[in-house]
Amino acid sequence: MKRTQNRPMAQGRVSPKVACLLGTGLTLGSLAAFSTFAPFTWVVSPSIWLSYLCIYIPMKRKSELNTLAGAVVGALPPFIGTFAQTGVMLDPATLCLGAYIFSWQFPHFYGILYEHRKDYEAAGFVMTSNQDPTGALKAHRQILACTTFNTVVPIVMSAWGFLHPLVLAPFLAT
Repeated sequence: MKRTQNRPMAQGRVSPKVACLLGTGLTLGSLAAFSTFAPFTWVVSPSIWLSYLCIYIPMKRKSELNTLAGAVVGALPPFIGTFAQTGVMLDPATLCLGAYIFSWQFPHFYGILYEHRKDYEAAGFVMTSNQDPTGALKAHRQILACTTFNTVVPIVMSAWGFLHPLVLAPFLAT
């Protein structure tokens, strides 16, 4: 794919075996680091890794729901940090941040997807753009909904005291 052609594995600078060993080493290192915190941190960390490798990546060739799976996996890391710092598994600020990150991934990825839709299709990935080449059927509505959500969430987080009001400056600028 054009989008990923300059990455180390695509260029042959790193072999799949070395990449796997590096990824496994980093995962084990993170487990060792998280072991000093509450058990939840070292349970969620490898579950994110396994979900990415065993659910999200295989889904790319089977279902357009892979974007949803990737968004779930991508939204989980804040929970590790919150639990490591506070010992609280689910607090309102982290739920808002996780929801924001989850929702942000759709407009972000759809922008990339529609720019490179032919590459994704040629690579054998089952994506929304395969069935909806212009984005008019699904992607535009999802982007609008997620963008609206991602405009409202920071305002709510600020109102609840989770964000400093200055964070809202880009939303309030005229």
